[in-house]
Amino acid sequence: MSDKLLKDSQDSQDSQDSQNSPDRHDPARGLLLFAHGARDPQWAQPFEAVAQRCRAERGSDRVALAFLEFMTPDLVAAGSALVA
Repeated sequence: MSDKLLKDSQDSQDSQDSQNSPDRHDPARGLLLFAHGARDPQWAQPFEAVAQRCRAERGSDRVALAFLEFMTPDLVAAGSALVA
């Protein structure tokens, strides 16, 4: 009997988790990656590769890469582009 109660409890929790967790493929959601930035443009290449992998995994172009300083886009511009 206790095994059945445990399984029912877990099934109930799994159902609640799936209802409360965001759909990672929801077209209304975006992902904004934020890096420090550098004067050397080549410094951004690994971060651009991560952004590309995220786009491929998400099946969406709603991924933006922003930089704190020295590089563009900044956080505000990248965020604005995501919601446009």
